[in-house]
Amino acid sequence: MFDACKVFEEMPFEDEVSWTAMIDGYNKIGEFGEALVAFKKLINEEITTDQHVLCSTLGACGALKACKFGKSVHSSVVKLGFESHIFVGNALTDMYSKSGKRESASNVFGIDPECRNVVSYTCLIDGFVETEQIEKALSVFVELSRQGIEPNEFTFSSLIKACSNQAALEQGTQLHAQVVKINFDEDPFVSSILVDMYGKCGLLENSIQVFDEIGDPTEIAWNSLVSVFGQHGLGKDAIKIFERMVDRGEG
Repeated sequence: MFDACKVFEEMPFEDEVSWTAMIDGYNKIGEFGEALVAFKKLINEEITTDQHVLCSTLGACGALKACKFGKSVHSSVVKLGFESHIFVGNALTDMYSKSGKRESASNVFGIDPECRNVVSYTCLIDGFVETEQIEKALSVFVELSRQGIEPNEFTFSSLIKACSNQAALEQGTQLHAQVVKINFDEDPFVSSILVDMYGKCGLLENSIQVFDEIGDPTEIAWNSLVSVFGQHGLGKDAIKIFERMVDRGEG
């Protein structure tokens, strides 16, 4: 990133494309504060702001839970007429959700029903899951289904995580059935969360069964199974599973 900054500084002029690249670069390495500093410089230098710059900056705001900064970016969004753009709307919903501002997230989500996709719904679900409002998260999921929008692996991962955190077995098994129906049980993140969910609900055998059905378990899946055995007081078995994981080169 240092080299990228040096090249950027030596450029005879910078445009919105190069600024977006810089902000994206900072986000990718977790330097979200630097991403916001870069956005401030962009504004001060009166560089044209497009939806890509705004989305990247809102992503940094969400990661930092920098709602005050995010609101100022939201003002720019409104001023530039990007609020009804689906990607910008999703970025705003995600930023407010991650910042704990559920009402603001819902308000953005409700601006234009025609400008919603699976990402819009999943961002709102994520916000409710983070604050352990599982019923509200599930109600958003129901609305998604009513609108004929196909949930993705991130939607299911978030909802199953909520069921896992609250040991909500009934809802978790219903989600598992839907996951199997559309073949997301083969997704490494979804399957790993299912392993964890059944373990936290006290169903060790179900956790083992889900794990055994994973074609090529990732490190995340192995760690989930190790954790489940530990939660059930089976320390020796957890160690054996960990050793199996290491032998397979996952650890």
